[in-house]
Amino acid sequence: MNLLVILRGDFMNFDQILIFTRKIREEMMKKCNYLIKHLNISCKHTSVLIALLDYESGCSMSVLSENLDVDNALMTRNIQELEYIGYVYRDRNDLKSRKYNICLTEKGKEIALEVKQITTHLLNNMSELFTETELIILKDAMNIVFQKYEEQNKKGNVSC
Repeated sequence: MNLLVILRGDFMNFDQILIFTRKIREEMMKKCNYLIKHLNISCKHTSVLIALLDYESGCSMSVLSENLDVDNALMTRNIQELEYIGYVYRDRNDLKSRKYNICLTEKGKEIALEVKQITTHLLNNMSELFTETELIILKDAMNIVFQKYEEQNKKGNVSC
């Protein structure tokens, strides 16, 4: 569905809002994928690489999953893909332990820094389209939607 079709009405229903935000996310991901394709990764890997920059000695898979709000199965796939291309490795503290940290390789650190620069530039370009007031309104509106959803979810009133 074309975004202009969604915006033509005087009032957007909630379904249209969800479609609209999904379309914006898809377009941003396409742009991100285009900008990083030379790095042999996709946009889904960017948050993992950037997050690992904050952990000099690596980070557990569960902490990464929690911090990035990604389920463990998806995080495992992302880590396996990054490991395959040599950007991350698993570091076991104790050979007898099943626990390990995910660490950036030297090449991974270089790539993560480049990805951070590219994504920051992309987000800055997007935010420049809006006035400061519009960004505040957008942030406040999204916070309201999220808070209402969380309130209903805690009450058990959100169903599939």
